[in-house]
Amino acid sequence: MSNNSQPTPACLRGLSRISGLAILGNPVFADGVRAGKLLDLDVQIYLGAKRREHLMGVFRYFNATNIDFSEPRVYFIEASFALMPPEHGVVPYDREIIDVDTEETTTVDIVGDLVYAVPLPESVEPDSRYPYVHVSGMAGNPNKTAGTWSVTLEPYITSVIKSEPGTQPLQRPRASFACQHEAKFINTRPTPFHGRYLTMCGYLTDVVFKAEKSNYITSLKMTVDSLEFLGTEPAASSSANGTVIKNTLDSDSPSTRKRGFAKFTSTQKKKGPAASQESEPATPTPAGKKRKVDSAIGGGEASTSSTA
Repeated sequence: MSNNSQPTPACLRGLSRISGLAILGNPVFADGVRAGKLLDLDVQIYLGAKRREHLMGVFRYFNATNIDFSEPRVYFIEASFALMPPEHGVVPYDREIIDVDTEETTTVDIVGDLVYAVPLPESVEPDSRYPYVHVSGMAGNPNKTAGTWSVTLEPYITSVIKSEPGTQPLQRPRASFACQHEAKFINTRPTPFHGRYLTMCGYLTDVVFKAEKSNYITSLKMTVDSLEFLGTEPAASSSANGTVIKNTLDSDSPSTRKRGFAKFTSTQKKKGPAASQESEPATPTPAGKKRKVDSAIGGGEASTSSTA
């Protein structure tokens, strides 16, 4: 990753979701309000290739179908996620969890909201596939020579919105990704410019630590195999009308062609015969009222008629 001096984009709105194989277990009731349905689950997600490298986390899940999580096992999951905030006092993650490989306690790397979990047979190896992620956010730190860029965002994670009673609310946890195209696309796809909105999919392959011998993860490495450019953030405007969002697909020779959504206002009229544009009286007369004839009664097709 390049040590580009450009700052992280100011806009941190975005989405980060992960799907793939994970070990879930050690359920803890998150509250006593919903009849034991809301659980916090320990999660262990491997970074594939049989390397046994993995992320440890806690995901919150509404267990509507009463899945038994008492024994750790492999599931196929989908979840929104972010990196664990460095500050202490985050409910309920200011604790250590058990690594099922070493059976030792370890710190939390990621937090999230589990969307669904599908139990898999015991024959499925949890480290046999890289997890797949879907990320939408604003690009930063582009390096055209290396073909790399970053995306940092603050996804909405419900389980870390509240703080301990009497403490100040914490900022949203961040999800940071160090990105590069998959090898087969490196010479055929452009490197996003700084400040471009992107939505992309790819594989989570590695992590970046804050420093050597540190266990604190600052970003996740992502190999991108699908990417769409969504334009740039429009400048603030006092006008209520829409604006065109330009997107030149980050070409070195931008086209003059405009891209994005065209302006739409409520004053536009439908095209058609003049008679079809005439408005009905504010108070319709009885003769003007219409009723639908049920086709089941007449045995024919549905039609409309006027009552005298």
